[in-house]
Amino acid sequence: MKAWGLTLAWLSLLVSALVVVFILKQPTLNNDILALLPKSEPRLQQVEEHFFAANKQQLSFSFRGENAVKAYDNLEQWLASKHIEPRFKLPEISQLAAFYGQYAGHLVSEEYKQAIGDANRFQQYYFSQLSKVADPFVSSTINQDPSLATAGFLSEAMAHMQQFELQDGRININYQGDEYLMLFVQSADNAFSINQSIALSNEIVAYIAELESRYPDTQIRYAGALFHTAANAQQAKFEMTLFGSVSLLALIVMVVWVFRSINALWLASVTVISAAIGGTIALICIFSQIHVLTMVFAVTLIGIAIDYAFHGMLDLTEQPQGFSQGLKLALLLSLLTTTLGYASLFFSPVQLLSQVGVFVVAGLVTAWLCTRILLPIGKQD
Repeated sequence: MKAWGLTLAWLSLLVSALVVVFILKQPTLNNDILALLPKSEPRLQQVEEHFFAANKQQLSFSFRGENAVKAYDNLEQWLASKHIEPRFKLPEISQLAAFYGQYAGHLVSEEYKQAIGDANRFQQYYFSQLSKVADPFVSSTINQDPSLATAGFLSEAMAHMQQFELQDGRININYQGDEYLMLFVQSADNAFSINQSIALSNEIVAYIAELESRYPDTQIRYAGALFHTAANAQQAKFEMTLFGSVSLLALIVMVVWVFRSINALWLASVTVISAAIGGTIALICIFSQIHVLTMVFAVTLIGIAIDYAFHGMLDLTEQPQGFSQGLKLALLLSLLTTTLGYASLFFSPVQLLSQVGVFVVAGLVTAWLCTRILLPIGKQD
């Protein structure tokens, strides 16, 4: 009974530390896929801030078919009852010029690309553009990009926006011979608050299914960060549950079959649980935001920790008084080599890898301490 009491005290200590750290740090669970991009690249950060930050709560819907107008109006009214209002705003030319001016010479229009191959043709093209004093793209970008490449690129890009037409207050677009109605709305909920995302996404998808059954000749498609967040979160939860359940079942079967002892099963379980708690404590201490995919990958990797318990229990069957010197050295060397390998992930520009590295290293250290301290006592009990 002494071993059970000590292991419970050990787990209570770890859980208490986890609760204290959680209360002090109050971490958030993040499901933003762009958060996994390398943070060392300034241009990626600029792109995220310019495009993604302003549009991460935007939802887009398209309607095609005989009753597209009715489906559009129904969905718009239903979304308004959820405080999700229509949103479609073209960016200001000054904002476009300030952003794209940084990439002068890298982004060019098709006309500019064709003209630049011939000196005479480019000269004619350049002066014809320069003479357009009233052209807002030329006047807004010439100070940043005298070559007028940015002006041509923005002019061509905005020309594509002409495919959008406003009919009776609804945005209409013709694509490959088919007419579509487009509805752009702004979600009031945080697109990366996982629980809210799943609940709101399920509500919207259910209502769209209802509209499609009410108007069978109408097709409704949807897109937006909200739906991706909900789908990613649900998939991550499924994978964590599946892998966790399979691993737990395999662990129980293997330990009972090999050691034929409930005490051995308990000690092995304590080692794995300790590793998971230790890794989580380290994650919360170091990162204010923990990506949901970190837990998916890290939980599968932490199974390495069970090796310490297995080697320790097998050694104690021959050395009941305590671990042999050979095993102590082997466990230490195994810990050092494995942690050094995963520690290299600390310096990865990809946040997912650095978080997985922290989790696994802290988990393995905790599992090693658990094996060295608790297993000899547990086997003697």
